[in-house]
Amino acid sequence: MRVLLDCDGVLLDWEASFREWVTARLRRPIAAEPSDWDLSKWLRVDREEADNLVRSFNLSKAFGNLAPVYGSQWALSALVEVGAEIHVITSCSSLPNVRHARSQNLVAVFGDVFASITCLPLHGTKTKALAEHAPGAIWVEDNFTNATVGHHLGHQSFVLRRPHNKAQDGKPGPTWCDDWPHVLNTLVSSVPQGGALGDAIAI
Repeated sequence: MRVLLDCDGVLLDWEASFREWVTARLRRPIAAEPSDWDLSKWLRVDREEADNLVRSFNLSKAFGNLAPVYGSQWALSALVEVGAEIHVITSCSSLPNVRHARSQNLVAVFGDVFASITCLPLHGTKTKALAEHAPGAIWVEDNFTNATVGHHLGHQSFVLRRPHNKAQDGKPGPTWCDDWPHVLNTLVSSVPQGGALGDAIAI
């Protein structure tokens, strides 16, 4: 079983740490969660400044110390237990120091369980990275567009529901799930390894 995973919003809680960091930077309250992919609306700044803030945060110490998303540690533990090959595909930055911080953070939170960690430029397309994996992998994202790319490439794609993807919720293609338990329970009934995975998540 090959499992391809986005990072922010899927494995690590980027938004919570970014909100704390940007609140101090802008010196004003920021709403709990963005309701749109356009973070300029959430931050109440123009798009260029929003991108600059994201890039600055991803270069900060806080970026390398993100907490796990609810259920992600349990889910990866179960997937590793059944022999899944785990690959991360994340559009955080291609700068060496950001890649290093991301890899260190993932290993610190989940253990040395990753077959590969691919860090693409911010907002970068994931098409090529997804196409490098043979059709039939499991692909978990919180970005509907990226999940749809994986779906069209023949992967079993899942989208985790988040406030920022609410406008796309329910659109056909990838499977929409509420959280990691929802993803794994769906997999149990849809993949040949479901029996073993069912045993793993029942522990």
